[in-house]
Amino acid sequence: MALSARSQLAMLDERHEEAIALGRRAEELARAIDDRETVTHAITNVGTTLLQQGDECGPRLLEEAFALGVEDGHDDHAARALVNLATATLMRHRDDPRGADYLERGLRFARERELEGYVQYLLGVRANLQLLCGEWERAQADAQASIAFGEDTGVSLCPALIVIGRLQARRGEPLAGNTLADAWDRAVHTGELQRLGPAAAALAEHAWLEGDLDAVAEVAGPAHALAASRGDRWARAELG
Repeated sequence: MALSARSQLAMLDERHEEAIALGRRAEELARAIDDRETVTHAITNVGTTLLQQGDECGPRLLEEAFALGVEDGHDDHAARALVNLATATLMRHRDDPRGADYLERGLRFARERELEGYVQYLLGVRANLQLLCGEWERAQADAQASIAFGEDTGVSLCPALIVIGRLQARRGEPLAGNTLADAWDRAVHTGELQRLGPAAAALAEHAWLEGDLDAVAEVAGPAHALAASRGDRWARAELG
């Protein structure tokens, strides 16, 4: 499990080769001693990493992890597999039509199992999808529903704050700066591109709408470089 935890950290930081190597080693050891919980955890990390890279083995591994988690009563592990299936698809393969279905499936499961942290997070993710589709009212409703779950010191609130901040910026509301600063602080705390990319794009858009072009380049540049180094074409394109 320690190896799998290291794999998870590498996966979150998009150090792909390291995540896969550690995860497969963890899976190998876990299968040898019939430690199904660690198998579930490890193949979730490997499957997510492969999905990020566009490998169709990724979704299959995540489906296997979900099935194992449900069978063994490990609801959190099962939910994480579905959440990663949805978010990795929506962030790294936005042209994949399965992304929205994955998201709804994960949201249903999290609600059925009363996993409120995942519900809060996925509502924020869905709000970002609605925003991309131009559905501002639906985006705002989902983001507000996410925020209504209450304060969270982790990442669950980050997607919702980005949506609210972007809507405030586009509507010329004075609170936009504070909202996006909050989202940015949370993203910086994780050090993960999947948080930093959207937060930087939102801050850059706000600066652009305010006419501060120097600030646009200042906030977008480092995140753009990080996206390029991680091979994330969607984040790189938006920040570019």
